Amino acid sequence: MYDYNFFLVEQYDKVSVLTWTESAATRKSHNGELRVELRAFVLTTKPSCVVVSFAQLRQCPSALIGDLVGLNRQLKERGRRLTLCEMNQCLREQFERLHLDSVFEVRDSVADAIAACEEAVTNGV
Repeated sequence: MYDYNFFLVEQYDKVSVLTWTESAATRKSHNGELRVELRAFVLTTKPSCVVVSFAQLRQCPSALIGDLVGLNRQLKERGRRLTLCEMNQCLREQFERLHLDSVFEVRDSVADAIAACEEAVTNGV
């Protein structure tokens, strides 16, 4: 498995779970580094479904949101899916205010997100 600066990867059958590291949580600007890591992750692992856990983040800088939109687009182009989870109330409200809850599927827990992804992959959705 590859090492990334901005997230850790755990593999659960058909689902890759990314958890943000402290670097992602503390840096306001990533100068495109996060985007490069996310793209490399998709190209090297070819995941069926990606779950991104926000358990380590208290806030979500706009650069990170932009990179998530790009990741979502990249996965959809390949017939894959992205699910976000474990957002604190403040992050959920931020995503709702920005209408990002209509762009991303958001689940309460990693377990819920994995179950939804596995069902979707099994059903070809």
